[in-house]
This record gives sequence, structure tokens and C-alpha cells, in this order.
Amino acid sequence: MANNAAPRIASLAQEKQASLNFTDCSYHVHTRANKEPKVLIKDLSASVPAGSVLALMGPSGAGKTTLLNLLTLEPSGGQPYGTVTLNGHPLSLDLYRKHAANVAQDDELWAFLTAREHITYALSLYQPHRTPQEHTDFVEDMLKQVIRTAIALTCTQPLPAISPALASPCTQPLPAMLEQVGLRSAADVKAGNIFFKGLSGGQRRRLSLAVALCKQPHVVFLDEPTSGLDAASAAAIMNFLKETATAMNVAIFCTVHQPSSSVYASFDHVCFIAAGEFAYLGPGAALPDYLASINHPLPAYANPADFMLDLINRDFTGSTTVAGMISAWSSHRKPPVPPAVSELAQRQPSSFGWQFVQLLRKHLLLVRRDPLQYTLRIVVIIFTSCFFSVMYIDARKPVQSQARLLPLHHQPMRLPSRGSSYCTATSSSQLAPCNWLLATGSLQ
Repeated sequence: MANNAAPRIASLAQEKQASLNFTDCSYHVHTRANKEPKVLIKDLSASVPAGSVLALMGPSGAGKTTLLNLLTLEPSGGQPYGTVTLNGHPLSLDLYRKHAANVAQDDELWAFLTAREHITYALSLYQPHRTPQEHTDFVEDMLKQVIRTAIALTCTQPLPAISPALASPCTQPLPAMLEQVGLRSAADVKAGNIFFKGLSGGQRRRLSLAVALCKQPHVVFLDEPTSGLDAASAAAIMNFLKETATAMNVAIFCTVHQPSSSVYASFDHVCFIAAGEFAYLGPGAALPDYLASINHPLPAYANPADFMLDLINRDFTGSTTVAGMISAWSSHRKPPVPPAVSELAQRQPSSFGWQFVQLLRKHLLLVRRDPLQYTLRIVVIIFTSCFFSVMYIDARKPVQSQARLLPLHHQPMRLPSRGSSYCTATSSSQLAPCNWLLATGSLQ
């Protein structure tokens, strides 16, 4: 299933490369039980250069999600510490919105929009300065990337770069190849949801990444992009990520849970986290040599990721072994190098009017394709209105027994005919005599 193709999205390659760096990052949570804060992650430092993929792995509860939330500036109940920079500039919320993209674990796609429409609307919002022809060319290229990995899974030899004719034995042009593997119409297939079938899980994941890449980000964060996929789809996703990082000069940081050997081979750099601290950070290919140097040689034909995850899982190997792995890496790691400060590419955000028009167009299209959603809302509103109208249909009829249950200032007050003056006041203190008369029945 080798795939040496380079994505044809060179038009989106960054004018200026950017690297992500985080130094001495920690996260503390204050609890009521203990006065001292609980440390979830402690003094983590790493660098993700442009054009590379850094995969974060670790057992459950090790701090993967905590570190990802810290890097993506997600609000939470704890206190973050450390420095996160992009090309030496502190990663503020404004800088993150301009130059970073986040792909969540659950695909956030519109069920009734096709893959082509997802990319078209995303491109029109993120890059309004492009010409219509540039929009069309980019959409076609991204659609080929979304569906091309499935072609690679059906071919027994590597695929070259996308071109009018593919290498033998897949010598058919791209449309013929798509039709052969049943993906000819995938570009115009709706995303789908749990109620009706649309794109497959792997295609939805690649489409989510394609939508994020429309932003032309310098750094992309992904939360477990291979979760819920079979081994072939997971390997295809990671190959696509690696090719995208190289072609677009993008720094990609992702969390991965239990990768297979083929998925692990696609990582440029890996870092293993245990109990909130790094147990290894470096090239994935160098992990076996490192394990041999600390008297934990990798068994023959074993998956390096699985073997390392077993060593740093304190639920099965014990806290002593995990502490030894963390201590061993602390003695091997090198101090972080301060990142050099360089300029980032200037972006031209779309205006409010343009965003409003594009979102309105998309919303009207969704209303036309999914009228049931709004029909149900109308039916529910009408039913609720009728229900409460029938329930309170007699509420407007004045009844003396109902009036006695109302507060005093809502009760109709009948004054004595002989002009007694103690029931003419309006304040609550002055109405006390009247209240007493009403209670005793003297005032009729």
C-alpha cells in the first residue's frame, strides 16, 4: 500500500514557513480535597517544524488531551503555564484564529452538503481574494486528495502524482479509476449522518482536514484522526497528513491512540507521555535504538508504539517502571532551544458582509435540502401554543374565588359607599387596614 504521490496543492504552499514551539508547559488544577494543586502535565517542551508531523501518544489519563487543549487555547477550569510560540511569536487567540486550524475527533460536517460544497464554502470564507477559476482549481485538487487514498488501497503498486494517466497497473485516467473503485461520484455525495448513509468514515475524516486546509494554516492540530477507522483507512489518513505537511509546509501536531506499524512509520517525530511527563521525544525510527540503550530492547517483529505504550502504562507495568522510563528520558533529553523570531504571512480576512452572504447562501441551501428540520419546529410551536391556549382558556373569566387567591395589589377593591378613607391609599403599609377588613369579612 505504498504511496509516493505528492498532493497537487502546491498553489496553497505557504509563502513563509512557520514552526510551532512550546516550552515548559504545565497545567495545574485546584481541587477542594487538597490545598496543593494537582499537576496534570509538567514541564513539557517540544518543537514541530514546518513540513513535519509530530504524533503524541500515551495511555489513557496520561495528559494527551490536556496538552492539546493547552496548545489550542481551549478554555478550561485549570491554570496553564509555559510558553507557546509560532515562529517566535506568542500564540495569542488572534494569531491562532489567523494561522492555526483544529480538526476535532468528531467530524463536524453538514449532513446535506456534498464534499465539493463543503470545500467551496470553506474556501469562499477563508480566501475571498481568490478568483473564481482559482477557487475551482483548488476545489478539484482537494477533492482528488479526499478520494485518492481509497484508490491507493485498491492498487498493488505505488501511485505517482495525480496526472491525466496513472502508472501501471492502474493506467486508467482518474475518472475511470474512480468509477472502477466505485468512487466516481464521491465528490458529489452528501456527508451524511447517523440517519442516512453518505461518505465513509475515512472520507469524512479527510474532508474535515481538507476544510481546515482551506484556511491555509501554518499549523494544524488533530485530535485522534485515526480513531474509529480500520487499519487501512488509518494508514491512508496518516499518509495523507504526511504528504499534506510536505506539500504545504504545514506543521501538524496530532494525538494518536494505539497506532499500527504502518501508521507509526508515517510519523516524522513521536513523543510518548506518561503521568504528565515525556518518556520519549524524537524521530520515530530512532525509538528502537533508544529502548536498547536503556535496557528495554524491542522484541523482534514488535510494533514500537505498542511496546512503548506497554512500558509507560502504570496500570499494567507499575509505577516504578513508568518512573524509570521518565527518569531515563530526563537524562537523555536536550535543553530546548529558543525559537528564532520571524515574520508570518499576512492574511486578508473576509469582510462581515461577505461572510453574511456566504453563510446565508449555505443556510438557504440546507433549508431547501432538509425542510423536515424546520417543519418539525413549526409543528412543535403550533402544538405547544394550542396546548397552553386550551389549558388557560378559562383564565380570562373573572371569578371571585380566583380573585381572593391573587396578591392584594391585583385584587379588585370595593370601597364602602359612605366614603371611608382608609382604603384609598396605594402603598403596602397603608393598605394594612384594608387587608384586615378583607380578611375578617367586614369590608363587603
